[in-house]
This record gives sequence, structure tokens and C-alpha cells, in this order.
Amino acid sequence: MLCWKYGTAAAYTPMLHSHIFTENKKYRSQEFTTCKDEDDED
Repeated sequence: MLCWKYGTAAAYTPMLHSHIFTENKKYRSQEFTTCKDEDDED
């Protein structure tokens, strides 16, 4: 989204621990979020 909106060359995405992500709902809700505009491609 940052690349699309601001024309940046790179963006940072934090790493998630896959085992904890699959097993822990609280971890998923705290560490992984999206925004409404993410589905909109210009």
C-alpha cells in the first residue's frame, strides 16, 4: 500500500512466528492487521 500510494521503492513487513500464529488467536489479532484500502487496486 505504501508503494502504491507514495511511490516508494521498498516497504518493511515484520516477520511473524508461524507456529505461534497458527496456534494463538491473540497473537494473530495483535500482530496481523489489514486496512480497508488493501483490497482496492487502482
